[in-house]
Amino acid sequence: MRITWKDSLAVTKKSFKYRKHLISPYKDGWIVDLPDDNNIYANQYCVKNAVDLALGGNESRKSISEKRIRYGIQIIGKK
Repeated sequence: MRITWKDSLAVTKKSFKYRKHLISPYKDGWIVDLPDDNNIYANQYCVKNAVDLALGGNESRKSISEKRIRYGIQIIGKK
């Protein structure tokens, strides 16, 4: 007899803070708590890039990965 286990808990995305702003999962993307920002971003890289742009660009951030630079800012919708 073979027993197949199924995990009853779905894998969930967790909220986190980046540069003192809360980034949260929302439907199929990510949102940030910046004022006047109603965009839904495609992934975590995109939302971090948007926060950097809103707070003064990437020049102040020293360790930005090439992968994150390639993603840029991809908006998939509005809240």
